[in-house]
Amino acid sequence: MHELQKGHKRTVTELSATISLHPNTVREHLQRLIDDGFIISTVETRKTRGRPLTFYSTLPNGSEKTPFSPAANKVTQASAKAELIRRVLPNDSNIDLPDPIIQQLDLLEDHLDQLGLEPRVDADGCFIQLNSCMHATKMTAGTEIVCTVHRDLIKTTLAMIDGPLTVAELQPFTKATECTIQLTSVATHETAL
Repeated sequence: MHELQKGHKRTVTELSATISLHPNTVREHLQRLIDDGFIISTVETRKTRGRPLTFYSTLPNGSEKTPFSPAANKVTQASAKAELIRRVLPNDSNIDLPDPIIQQLDLLEDHLDQLGLEPRVDADGCFIQLNSCMHATKMTAGTEIVCTVHRDLIKTTLAMIDGPLTVAELQPFTKATECTIQLTSVATHETAL
């Protein structure tokens, strides 16, 4: 993902050589990223013999928001889950926020929850505390790459819904296994609310 976030379309062969993983392993990871709506694949148009190359890239802003895209399915599922939780636990502190912000927070919470990060959103929707970071005990080097990829995946998740929120900062390991995400409004470049 980090290689694709650099903004270039890449083939499996190029990615495999760059990150020193077997092409089949790279294909599996790429397919999961496609299924989750984070990247897209495009097949080259060829006028010569041979198998056309498949290129992988991150989603351009505003793309893949069709009703049946993986991103749209992810948004629908997260909204339904959050609505069910609000019915069961009606004291949701974010209920007074504007709808686009609630939808973005619902999607982000669902994404982070699926990663096992036990997200806790503050009442204003400005900060999210992440617990149980799966990388905390394993990382001795490479923190910057892992955290940059994670931050950019969070930005991509928020961008799946037309709303004002984006990531202002991801503060890694504010405690032993906890990280903090500060959100901001794209429109004002100020803290969310």
